[in-house]
Order: sequence, then structure tokens, then C-alpha cells
Amino acid sequence: MCKHPVVSHSSVFIHFLTCTDFKKWKLGKREAETDKLQGVRFYFAVESRCGQTPHDYTVEKAETAERFLADLDRSTKFLCETVVEYHRKLSISIRKEFSKLSMAFLNMSKAIESDVHTKQLNTKLCASLAATGNTFRNVSCIHAIQSEATINLQECLKEFTRLLPNTSTIISLAKAACLTVDELNRCNTDEQKVCQSDVNRIQSGALLITRSVQSECNLIMSQIRDEWMNKIKDYLYDQARFYHQIAEQIERAAQSFEID
Repeated sequence: MCKHPVVSHSSVFIHFLTCTDFKKWKLGKREAETDKLQGVRFYFAVESRCGQTPHDYTVEKAETAERFLADLDRSTKFLCETVVEYHRKLSISIRKEFSKLSMAFLNMSKAIESDVHTKQLNTKLCASLAATGNTFRNVSCIHAIQSEATINLQECLKEFTRLLPNTSTIISLAKAACLTVDELNRCNTDEQKVCQSDVNRIQSGALLITRSVQSECNLIMSQIRDEWMNKIKDYLYDQARFYHQIAEQIERAAQSFEID
């Protein structure tokens, strides 16, 4: 909301965020509750100076936008849940598996150390097995830590999972406005029930609503493009570093088995 081009400049919004005096804050809350432009009356404060264009919503476009946003909402939730679950597994179950691998190699090293027949020949093997065990222990520790890039992506996705469900409400408002205009045009064609001045007023109001909704949806998509391009890029680079770090450690462990 702090980035919203309208809400971020709202005196009510700023008051709620910045007022530290409880009495003044409560007074501001009462004033906001009696604001004549609250709720859908907000549209009385909106102006649009140009007439109908091909880019404006129709019922069909509103329904298409409705389906798109519903699909976007579902996909965002799925991506968010998948990323969170993936990193939960990395930090718990997969980390435990690496701990088991570590213990297995360390136990094997200790077992071979107890050889009474060719103990002096087993020094390198024992050291290499121990190094491998320690490597997998380090890898286990790496899995326990969530990077800043991972946390940022998860928080970003969670934020949009909270935001996107609300879009169905605003799209339904635009669709209702389009349906009202269509019904008005149909009635006027059939029975001429509504005078032209009322027709113009209703059409103008519907246009304000649909354009406001379009603007809000455009803003949401702009935020998604900006946020996801940056957050996912940082996340993928971070994942590349994460696995590269693991690969380097395992490769060093493998090199310890090289015969001189």
C-alpha cells in the first residue's frame, strides 16, 4: 500500500501509519468512518476526461480478466506453497538425510581404524572417509540456513497471496458496471424507458468504475512484474551459489580419495 499511487498519498492512510498520539489517532479513525467518499463512493472522486475507447472493459473483457486473475491467484498460491514446502524439506528432512550420510561415513572411518591387520595401510582411506563425513555434516548445516534471497521471495509471494484474492471483488464491480450499461442499452432499444441524460450519466459512471478497476489491475501486474523479476532472479542466483557451494565441498571430498 505504501507504493500505491493513490492510497500512499491518502491523508487517512498516512494518519493511521504515522500518528503516535492515541487520542488523535482515534479521532482520525472516527473522521475516516464518516468520510462521505468511503467504500464505493470513492468513485465520485474519480475523473476520466476521454470517451469510450476499444481498450475499455466490456462484459466479455471483464469476464476474461476475472478468469485470468482467478488463475493468477491460484498459481501464486501454488508457487508460494511449493517454495515454502521445498525449503521446509531442505531445512528439515533433507538436512537430516545429509546428517545420516555424515554419520555413516564417520562410522565407517572409525570401523576401519580398528583394523588390526593392515592398520598402517588404512590411514588415507580413514582420513578420506572422515573428510567425506565432515563434508556431509557441513552440507547438512548449509541446508539448515535460509538465505535472505529465499526469505525475500517467500515474503513477496505471501504478500501477493494476500492481495490477489481481493481482485475478484473489484473485477466483479467492473463486470456489474458493464452489465448495467448493456441492460440499459437493451432497454432503451426496446422500450425507451430511460431519458438520454440519465443514460449518459450511468454510462459515464460505469466508465469511471471500469477504468478505475483497470488501473488497479494494471498496477497489480506492474508490481508483479517488477517484484518477481527481481526477487526470482536473486533467488535463482542464490540457489546457484547454494548448490555450487555444496558441489565444491563434495568435489573436495572426492579429491581426498585420489591415489597419489
